[in-house]
Amino acid sequence: HKYDVFLSHLQRNGQDAIISMQMFLQRERPGIKIFIDLDMDVEGDLTGTLQDGVKNCKTFIFFITDGILSSEWCARELRWAVEYKKKIVLVRETDFRHGGVEMGMFFEQVPEDLMHVFKNTIAIPWYRQPAFRRVTIQLILKAADIVDVYERNLKHVTRTTTEMLNALPEIRSDHTTCFDVIAEHSWAMRAVFFLAGFSRFRNRTLDRLYAIIFNVAFGLAASYDKSVPYHVISTDMLSAYVHLPAWQSWFIWRRFVSSRECDELLTRVRVGGSADKIIAKACNVTGWFLLGLQVTMVLDVLCGFSLPGALGRGGVPGADSGNAYIGVRQFTHLHSQAMWLVVPPMISAMFASYAMFAFIAMLHLLDILNVKQSLSECLGILGNFYESASASDGVAASATMQTFCQSSGEASDIESTFDDSTIIDDMQAQLRQSAMEEKLFKTVCELFVSLFKGAQHRIDSTCKAVGGLWVHLVFFSTCQVLAVSNSFGGHADGTVTLQYTWWWRCQDIFHLGGGIMLLAAAMGVFCAVTSYFQLVRTHTWRLLMEAGCPLTRQVSVMGLLTARPFGMHVLFGTVYIDVPKAAGFFFVISMVVLNNCMGLFNALTAMVGDD
Repeated sequence: HKYDVFLSHLQRNGQDAIISMQMFLQRERPGIKIFIDLDMDVEGDLTGTLQDGVKNCKTFIFFITDGILSSEWCARELRWAVEYKKKIVLVRETDFRHGGVEMGMFFEQVPEDLMHVFKNTIAIPWYRQPAFRRVTIQLILKAADIVDVYERNLKHVTRTTTEMLNALPEIRSDHTTCFDVIAEHSWAMRAVFFLAGFSRFRNRTLDRLYAIIFNVAFGLAASYDKSVPYHVISTDMLSAYVHLPAWQSWFIWRRFVSSRECDELLTRVRVGGSADKIIAKACNVTGWFLLGLQVTMVLDVLCGFSLPGALGRGGVPGADSGNAYIGVRQFTHLHSQAMWLVVPPMISAMFASYAMFAFIAMLHLLDILNVKQSLSECLGILGNFYESASASDGVAASATMQTFCQSSGEASDIESTFDDSTIIDDMQAQLRQSAMEEKLFKTVCELFVSLFKGAQHRIDSTCKAVGGLWVHLVFFSTCQVLAVSNSFGGHADGTVTLQYTWWWRCQDIFHLGGGIMLLAAAMGVFCAVTSYFQLVRTHTWRLLMEAGCPLTRQVSVMGLLTARPFGMHVLFGTVYIDVPKAAGFFFVISMVVLNNCMGLFNALTAMVGDD
């Protein structure tokens, strides 16, 4: 309802009482919305304004004084209340100096069509003496069913806090995992997962056979070197090492998606179904992008590693490579054949692993978004509290002054309005407001802490499960970039004198381009979660200011929220991945690569000059 109460009265003899009634109602129920024609700036359509006020009120209070039904407007307002089936509360003036009338005489003034309203309702007497006035106000509030906004806000926040603290999602009986959710929304990601060994089958025997096949595939891949030895030993070692993080990715993710921690995160995010559209769109777009990128990288690797051996260009030590190991001809030939089968699942496992990092990061972002929305709701309640408290103080003061001015000619009225009891009532209202604000703010603070700690606890669980894999993948990608950069340096300083063959170019594209791309992806998904979590903390500070929260309260809340860092972390929670750390990391890597590239460029320039 737009208004809690519509106060209908006859201005000639009921105005001073209705102003006092408004003031005391505001004092008892801060935030109550009252329609009174004295507060309305009516221009033009007076009938429409009054009718709209009656139509949009919860309770219609009719203040009975002598001659009120002879007023066309008061009679209209009462008829509108009957027409709109509003709860009607009757209050009668008891002071004959201010329009009080015996109910027997009043019934003689009531039109026939309104008689049922007064016969079926007992009118509450309005007393001006402070002791009786308190009882009258309480009776009016009870009859009008006007709840205490302070108590209502406190109960709402308390209920919300309890629900959020106790609402722990249960493990789903259908055993739906993140793999299933992604595959459901993207056929492309389903293909990536299948090639990577990430798929899950409901048939347990088939699922175990599928797992064994990919275990053997990665085991064979890690047992051999590569088809065509590179011109520097660091890349030879890297090519054999690449299969280890791929196998670890397969092992870690298949275990994590079946864990309770992952299930809780997925369930919390998907509650209500509002996040399903975001998840579906992200999976669909990302799936086709990754599938295309994966096919490109697989072709590049096969051209650089297996195709030369198939064409008879690999396995001739000293002619096509700078490393003359014992048995190179034999193992290069064997591995060049094995790579045709091993490279697709190996590359798929790497891409699927990074896709899972991105998906889990998206779930955490959506989880933090839910936290943000809950914070906004609770701070909105806190803001309403401060606004209603401020408004009630202002209205009460204004109403008191207005009553004083209107009663300035009557000493008895002044005494009845300004007395020791009124001052005591004001002090009690302020103490009650202060106590309720303390309780409400304490409850809101508990909710803040529980929301932030809950979201961070789920992040901690994720980082504990996959943080080691993230470090391993970042280490591997860094090795990729540095290995290629090292080969550039070898060409520049003359260590490597062999011709730069076309398959070496394919291998460099894979290691350098793939390494930079994977480093950016790994840092990006962790930084996104950490940065957004930090923005929510800043958003909380802004909401506190907008809510009108005192500065001391703002400082206490932010002190709680800054007591520990929030976001994605690795190495047992000692290193939080944020934008400054990622920027510093890429700055160092780029300087090393740039230095070697410049050396290679200078060497090539010198060779051209000599020719």
